[in-house]
Amino acid sequence: MHQVKQLAGRDQDALHLCKGPDALAAGDRARFQPQLVSSPQAVELLAEWLLAPARSKPVIVVSIAAGHTEPWIDTEHLAAEIGDRAEIYLVPTGRCSWTLADRLPARTEVYGGAGRLYPEVGRGVDCGSL
Repeated sequence: MHQVKQLAGRDQDALHLCKGPDALAAGDRARFQPQLVSSPQAVELLAEWLLAPARSKPVIVVSIAAGHTEPWIDTEHLAAEIGDRAEIYLVPTGRCSWTLADRLPARTEVYGGAGRLYPEVGRGVDCGSL
């Protein structure tokens, strides 16, 4: 089973939201693992990061279906394939996924076990699905 790190409160360094991924050392970026975003504060930070002009890498958000504890998408394999080219976050369906949807442009939400790729901000926030 997947082992994901749960973020608590406003742990901005763990979520890489205020500094962004470019502030990390190259070795740290290469080891970036999917991060579980399950608190209202962390979801708000994720939404801010998805819309941040300073974000220069794509972000993949994978939702965990209601009633499940693990995503249907193999995020560990995804992270291994992507390396440091994108960040991956996990969001449980329910309060967290709806909070995220409320803070993003219409029709860019992700929930129910689906995944969504949010391109770097310079390419717009019109998001594709995985």
